[in-house]
Amino acid sequence: RDITGLLVSGVLVFRAYDDRAAGGLMRIASDGFARALAIDPASIDALMMRAATYSAPSYGYRHEAAIADLSDVIRLDPNYVEAYFRRALIHGADQPSLGLAITDAQKALSLVPGDPVLRALVNKLKADQVAYEAEKQRVAEARAQRAEALQRTKEQAAALLLAGIAAPILP
Repeated sequence: RDITGLLVSGVLVFRAYDDRAAGGLMRIASDGFARALAIDPASIDALMMRAATYSAPSYGYRHEAAIADLSDVIRLDPNYVEAYFRRALIHGADQPSLGLAITDAQKALSLVPGDPVLRALVNKLKADQVAYEAEKQRVAEARAQRAEALQRTKEQAAALLLAGIAAPILP
């Protein structure tokens, strides 16, 4: 088969899946895209479709593989807006990667200035990052308070032992 036939068959399988057989059909679609890439490793269409397959819930959210394919697309065509957009969405699902998501979304927006969807995505990712950083700060403060309270408790117990008010727990 030629690459076009492999791409078409992969797309048809990808679009035809239902929830009952999704995992198996997504593997078939992914295999079709892999065969197309064996024929033409620089096929942006095959890379984009395989990335979509990898990032599908029915295929187990293989985000690292999807990001790798999208990064290959960007390497082949640094102005491919959809690759930046999809990679931003995937990174945005992982809170520690929000900075990467914002960078990708901003790059996509720079390629299509004024796009309302991309602008909304950038704003949402920035808001998510602010909330994530605030939560990290709250967790760090709570851990510090817990450590301080534990240290005070140890010091109070040691003082009671020294004063002979409390007996040691361990013999």
